[in-house]
Amino acid sequence: MARFEGKIMTPSEAWKVANSCVVRSATLMDCYRSNTEANAAVGWDPTPTFGTSQNLGLDDRASRWPCLFEHENGGGKRLIFNEEKWHHPGNREFDNTVSSWNNNQFWCDDTGILKDGQAFEFQLDGCARASPMGHFDDEALYMHG
Repeated sequence: MARFEGKIMTPSEAWKVANSCVVRSATLMDCYRSNTEANAAVGWDPTPTFGTSQNLGLDDRASRWPCLFEHENGGGKRLIFNEEKWHHPGNREFDNTVSSWNNNQFWCDDTGILKDGQAFEFQLDGCARASPMGHFDDEALYMHG
């Protein structure tokens, strides 16, 4: 389920009005109209303090959270994760959608992983970003981060 402005709805309904969603648990994500609102909810810090985070090139990155984006260069809708476990973005209506990412997790040593349906993996290095994603563009079905 998704929560948007106090209302509970399906992820599909939430993406019709939201630009950024934050995965809070296996069954709930909070969605926001703008990245700015989502950043405030997760504690955005515009001052880079770890590793090479200053080079991510995204002014609205979520501090210490890995983010998946619908389009290249951090464009389009954004899905944010904070739990160190496997996620299925399809449960969030975000499978086969990822075209760029950033991983600004704490201390820059926490690598994330994307997997496609054929068990190929794409590594999300700590304090890094990627766009475009080559053959992995719009192929991610699972995310660990």
